Amino acid sequence: MKRLSSIVVRSLQGLKILIIGGAGSADHLRRLQAAFAPLVIEHYETRKGDASSRSFLAALQRPGVGLVIWLSRRTRTNHGRELRDCCNALGILWLPFACMPHPNALAAALSTRPRLNALGQRRIRDNRSNGGRAR
Repeated sequence: MKRLSSIVVRSLQGLKILIIGGAGSADHLRRLQAAFAPLVIEHYETRKGDASSRSFLAALQRPGVGLVIWLSRRTRTNHGRELRDCCNALGILWLPFACMPHPNALAAALSTRPRLNALGQRRIRDNRSNGGRAR
């Protein structure tokens, strides 16, 4: 796991991970942050009764977002569709998980070569649009 997470951390260097869906679990979030340190991981909570996706769609527009994790059982289906479409339009890698992923599951899901390449391309694109400056 340690080796796998270090490969993922290198691929995401300088990019943020957004987790979208459900109510926050501080323990799960801390476990992910510890496994993928020094990466920034932010959780945007949603409520099934809230039809608006504005809160998390605005977060996708911020610079430096490299990966979005959608918690499919914790959000409305329409939120997932909007999230997927927005991520695809912005060139952001997104992964669906039923619930908050364990660090091993996330590292394994990201460890495929196409996904690592997509992360690398996102980092290069962000650096170019930022004038080559590190964030």
